[in-house]
Amino acid sequence: MSYIKASIVINTKDRISRLYVVLKALESQVDNTVEVIVVFDGCNDETLNTYSKIKFSYPIIEIVSEKNVGRSASRNLGAKKAKGEIIIFIDDDRVPCRDFVKMHIEGHKEPCILLGNRKDVHLTEYKIKKMMISQEEFSGFLDNMESNATIAFDSHDKLSRKLLFFRYNPIIWIVFYTGNVSLERESFLNAGLFDESFKGWGYEDLELGYRLYKQKIKFVKSKATVSYHLTHEISVSDMMEEALRNLKYFSKKVKGDILAKSVIFLLTVPLYLRIFQRYFIRTSFLKGKPESKDIH
Repeated sequence: MSYIKASIVINTKDRISRLYVVLKALESQVDNTVEVIVVFDGCNDETLNTYSKIKFSYPIIEIVSEKNVGRSASRNLGAKKAKGEIIIFIDDDRVPCRDFVKMHIEGHKEPCILLGNRKDVHLTEYKIKKMMISQEEFSGFLDNMESNATIAFDSHDKLSRKLLFFRYNPIIWIVFYTGNVSLERESFLNAGLFDESFKGWGYEDLELGYRLYKQKIKFVKSKATVSYHLTHEISVSDMMEEALRNLKYFSKKVKGDILAKSVIFLLTVPLYLRIFQRYFIRTSFLKGKPESKDIH
């Protein structure tokens, strides 16, 4: 049996067209030292049936949770199955750049948390679904992915990532985003995995980052290790409610850490900007797009 250098863990919930693009983009990067684990988190029959008909050039370890257990629990399910020395977490709508896996692996010459970069790609559902039936469409997308991408819009994201330039940084954990991050499996297990009490959208990743920071693990930024976010429509009210609830829970967990409590409180301000920016940029893009009517 081959030595597994890296385990890629992807959790998904009924976004089969986006998941397809992500897994397809990994085909040229996965060899017998890399395993890919997909956790289907309470997915419907249509998603599972469609997936079962798709063939990829590499084996995929599939975990199906009939119940929707949420982001934390589904990532934990995948990570517990992982055999790799390092775990790479990516989202089901984040398309990896060329050499993505190689750069993550090479970034772990010593134990660390490697934070990848993010750019946004705005496509209609019609365009994304078309890539599932047309290799030419998919190849064209990959060839032009970088030129069509925009810098991630989140002002909070741009500001917080600048913190990496400070040598001694007690709030470095606020840049731990699991859309594109890797760490040693041992570090992940020692930290206690994701806290499954976080429900819905937001901050389960930052809270794990906080615990990893407390273990004095080095945070490293790789600007070249890009994943391209296939933007999508969101429910502003649901995201806001879930995020505020999770921030409140996070604040209770840090107890006597006054600095961490203050940072969590301040995160509420960019949260509003982040969610509304995401909503308005996506809806503005869809205006006037005839294909947008094909969204299901």
